[in-house]
Amino acid sequence: MEDIRLKAGYKLSRLELVRRILFRSMLRGEHLHHRQMPILVYIVQHEGCTQAEIAEALSVTPSSIATSTKRLQNAGLITKRVDETNLRCNCISATEKGKQVEERARTKHRDLVCKLFEGFNEEEIESLTLMLDRMIANISDESTETLRFHQLVEMNDRLDVEDNEE
Repeated sequence: MEDIRLKAGYKLSRLELVRRILFRSMLRGEHLHHRQMPILVYIVQHEGCTQAEIAEALSVTPSSIATSTKRLQNAGLITKRVDETNLRCNCISATEKGKQVEERARTKHRDLVCKLFEGFNEEEIESLTLMLDRMIANISDESTETLRFHQLVEMNDRLDVEDNEE
């Protein structure tokens, strides 16, 4: 019984790695790191937002948003302008290039998800979703059970940094 569970666990890990590799490959040449995509999407949808608003909305640290927005700005995907009402804040907007990159990235992501579920009917997808929810609940603890997706990404990133410091 344990052997089949290990095999299924391996398949889940393999699926996630293949999905990540394919999506990262799809983003090549877009000047957009896959972890910056939610930030760019937020900026496109919330013209003139601040770094603090992005950090709060995505449940990540302001410092990680500062780093990412600097990179997005250097790539020509966003602009920052000083907020006239609060000189310590920057209003962030997507450039035309940023909007085009965001649209292409969202389309590529949607296409990948569609390809992933090719040949599955809605009942099978719903069944899989319920099973995945149970699996997530089985391994979640107090430190992860209530976190949103972006918070889990941030936690994973912090662990990567800590591992690299050892």
